[in-house]
Amino acid sequence: MTGIKTRHFFGVIILIFCSTFILSCDKTNDEKELLPQTASLEKLTIKNLPTKTQYTLGESLNLDGLIIIGTYAGGAEKPIAIDIAKVDGFSSDKPSEKETLKIVVDGKNVTFDVSILPLRVKDGVLTEVLPGYTKLSLPSSIVEISEGLFYNNQQIVTVSLNEGLKKIGNAAFAFSSIQNINFPSSLLEIGKDAFNQCAQLKEVDLSATHLTTIKESTFFGNEKMTSLKLPSTLVSIESQAFLGSKSLTELVLPEGLSRLGNEAFRECGAQSVKLPNSICSFDQRAFYICRNLTTVTTYGSAPIKVQTDQSNKMEASCFEGCTMLTTFSFPLGIEEIGQGVIGKSKVNSLVIHAGIKSIDFGAFGWLEYLNTITLESAVPPVADMSLSVWQAFSPSLVNIKVPASAVDKYKNTIGWMEYKKRISASNI
Repeated sequence: MTGIKTRHFFGVIILIFCSTFILSCDKTNDEKELLPQTASLEKLTIKNLPTKTQYTLGESLNLDGLIIIGTYAGGAEKPIAIDIAKVDGFSSDKPSEKETLKIVVDGKNVTFDVSILPLRVKDGVLTEVLPGYTKLSLPSSIVEISEGLFYNNQQIVTVSLNEGLKKIGNAAFAFSSIQNINFPSSLLEIGKDAFNQCAQLKEVDLSATHLTTIKESTFFGNEKMTSLKLPSTLVSIESQAFLGSKSLTELVLPEGLSRLGNEAFRECGAQSVKLPNSICSFDQRAFYICRNLTTVTTYGSAPIKVQTDQSNKMEASCFEGCTMLTTFSFPLGIEEIGQGVIGKSKVNSLVIHAGIKSIDFGAFGWLEYLNTITLESAVPPVADMSLSVWQAFSPSLVNIKVPASAVDKYKNTIGWMEYKKRISASNI
């Protein structure tokens, strides 16, 4: 009986001990969890800055990504939630290269800097630029530059366009003093007249963009432009797009380009032009009065035939006024040759490739140095007799070389028969 009481006594003692130990542990853990709330805050530390530290005019403060760590008495640390009400010093009413913001919690503070750009953006469109700035870097939020935004801005020198920009509006930089500008790979469209009469712009590198069209007068009158690189996505260059680019010395047009608009490169300074065989349409005077031009060559594959309303023609006077021209090749995409397509120049021989099907009145009538023309097709190109006479060639022409099997056919075809004494078999 005594043994049972003894065992019962010790059991009670053990139970009391264990309960006391467990309660003690729970209390310790509770104290640890409550420590940051009950202990005094000693300092604030910025672990991560906000994702956004650059603002445009009128934008609201954005604290996404901001992580603030509070350090308490005893060394304990804990993240502290920060709302806009705890941030002092923010205003996007005017530009600021450095605006210092202060976060205040329980009398402790920490600071970080943001900048306010002299730009106003609405729904991704850059709508306003404050005057007085020579250099600007656009934020990633901009997808479009509005029409005429920098028009006649005589202070701007350098603009860094952001990746993500898709469109530059009509006349956006026209008549401005812009000298340096990059064109991002995201760019899909440049409006007409966008860089019209930008007299100080020297280098235009569009090679990274995804433009399909250079619109009318986009780079009109940029006389100091010395370098031009075009994108591989380009399909069309519209009228007067590069008229007056007098400082260009060479020009390579990208393979895949199919159309050159009216006076696209009129009065261009290039000495050599490399045309892709994909070009199948030249509007009138595409290279009119390019006085330094000596060489026009072609490269690349012949275009894939697609049924369109577009005439595969090199229109009248495309290379008229190119008086220094000595070497000339027709792109394989051309099927028709217009009147006076090559004006007075020093070209003395030409090859008319097999794809050319018709030649207009007076096409080569002003080539006073032309001595030999070689035709590759066994089918004579149609002579345009709409004026009752053809007069396709100048009196200087001595030799018309055609495939041996087609000599008689040429001599007896309307238009060609007036040159029958000059027609003979070629070595093709």
